[in-house]
Amino acid sequence: MTKLHEIADEYDIYFTIHLDENLDPCDFNERVATANTETVIRTIDNAKQLSIPILNMHMNPGVWFTLPDKKVFLFDEYESEYMQKLTAFRDTCTAAIGGSDIRICVENCGDYGDKPYLQKDLTLLLQSPVFALTFDVGHNAGVYNSVFV
Repeated sequence: MTKLHEIADEYDIYFTIHLDENLDPCDFNERVATANTETVIRTIDNAKQLSIPILNMHMNPGVWFTLPDKKVFLFDEYESEYMQKLTAFRDTCTAAIGGSDIRICVENCGDYGDKPYLQKDLTLLLQSPVFALTFDVGHNAGVYNSVFV
């Protein structure tokens, strides 16, 4: 039994892992996308060994360019390629988690309401039983305060 297992048993708690906030398994650079996905797979393997049930992640809005009249988000412009990459990521994570009791929880961060493609992303991920949502009160307070201050 590892020290983490001993602490969890002693205090009747469990641990979570927060994936890198810049994680982007859908990057248009295939090497970057592969490295990010492999990082998540290694994290899943560690979570299995340490009995960690929750991995938290943020949805990456991707790269954008600011034009004189608007911002152009590449994930929105190249939606088909992006959704193929996201589907592959979802399916890879689903297979890696298998029958274990691990969930990858997407946090409420960013501006999902203003980016329809991020809403589609969440719907796609949630088609797998290994993905779920998590409510971060700090992110909620930050969005609330930035809107009303």
